[in-house]
Amino acid sequence: MEKVLEVLNLKTTAAAEGVRPAVGLGTLASSYSLSFDSFPAPHDGGAGGAISAVGPHLFLLTRLGQFNVFDEASDRFRKLPIDPPADVSKLETMFERPIQSSSMGYRDLLTVEKDDEIEFTISYLDKDVVIENCIDLVVSRILIPEFEPKEVKKTDWTEIYRSPACIPANKGFFLQSGGAISYGTDGNLYVFVGDFGLDGFNRSLEGFGPQSSTAHVGKVLAISPDSQVKVVSKGHRNPGGIIFSDKEGLILAEHGPRGGDELNSIQDGFDYGWPSETFGSQYGELEWPADETPGLHDRFALPIYAWVPSIAVSALAELRGSEFPVWEGDLILATLSGKSLRRLRLHDGRVVVDERIPVGARIRDLTISETGQIFLLLDSTPKVVKISNANASIGDVPRGLAQCVGCHQIDPNDISEYVGPTLVGVIGREIGTAEGFEYSQALMNLKGKWDETALKNFLMDTQGIAPGSSMPQLDIGATDIRFTLEGLAAISQPN
Repeated sequence: MEKVLEVLNLKTTAAAEGVRPAVGLGTLASSYSLSFDSFPAPHDGGAGGAISAVGPHLFLLTRLGQFNVFDEASDRFRKLPIDPPADVSKLETMFERPIQSSSMGYRDLLTVEKDDEIEFTISYLDKDVVIENCIDLVVSRILIPEFEPKEVKKTDWTEIYRSPACIPANKGFFLQSGGAISYGTDGNLYVFVGDFGLDGFNRSLEGFGPQSSTAHVGKVLAISPDSQVKVVSKGHRNPGGIIFSDKEGLILAEHGPRGGDELNSIQDGFDYGWPSETFGSQYGELEWPADETPGLHDRFALPIYAWVPSIAVSALAELRGSEFPVWEGDLILATLSGKSLRRLRLHDGRVVVDERIPVGARIRDLTISETGQIFLLLDSTPKVVKISNANASIGDVPRGLAQCVGCHQIDPNDISEYVGPTLVGVIGREIGTAEGFEYSQALMNLKGKWDETALKNFLMDTQGIAPGSSMPQLDIGATDIRFTLEGLAAISQPN
């Protein structure tokens, strides 16, 4: 038991008391069974921080600017001797509201191999260099040795972009400041600047706004290698993620207001409508005040997909590598309130597959390793989660039991210790009586035997049948239930 819990970084007492882990032990998805491994990670709290995989390395940048690299030998992140270009913790003192203070900091991190060096590009909020109590969005870059990073001072960074007009601290909503960045195959760096909450209704600032021809807020920018800045598109609200897809070009995910999260294919010179129209509505109302044709989105460029209600989109990546070959080229979208990933398959500029992969935690950022493993930076839990293809390790597991093997013994010859009770012989067994397992009180309160009906009801509504059970609710449908029951019947037959 201790070995299993050590891998999961959970305490024995937590499992015994029925505390559900923040991240599921595994799940079934189309074509694959997924394994979830979690690792402790430095965490400053608040809305920020990023991870980026390059070559064999996994880097993590915290919201307040600590750089770290994952050390496989210790399964831990190790701090790097790199000073960030700005002390963003000082920005927190400018605000009384916690939500504003906790959104101050570093936003995104890109890493690119260049010979024996790695180029770091980062985005962050910083005090304006001239105007007091005014805040800029900034992008900076540096090259560091790949294997032995030298001590990097804040003055070693090269600033390649600073917003030309700052936002007063008492005017903007900095949770919507943006900073998502991506390289394009054309050599440009693309920056998604948020609207800073300046939508003309909740907040206004003369000369600013997503429809303004002079301000960069609510825009996608292209920064050339010689730091020339061009506005590519306008009419955007609050960035989730941005990528340059090999197949689809520049794609971004952005938050709507109450509803109306969007996936947009960015075309040069297009206007995507915010704040003049949206599929969402004003908080506490049924429509968005500025939308002349509510619910139609017929006056500006349409998104290629929208989520109503909102799922709170965050990071976006294109799947590559050998880990999930069937999903090669699909987009992986992280969510916050949705506590899940979305696997998106695009064809001819539209989404033809939107598969929800439950994670059970808010996801701030994600990255894909060179082999195709998916790494998630959690938002409110000090962990990074690695998602791998578990198919190869399932072996001869009966169909339907792949999501059970992480917690339960299904082979009578397996002497390993598991988080849950053995499933061998479960059909026909009195509930809560597997030898050697300490059940939660929720299961002890149930009476009778496990038959197919009782198991089906328990799997479909775990917390309803046994409130407080330590077993998480599975994301499982009728077909999956049938295969699971067939698998349980197979390992319940006498030899």
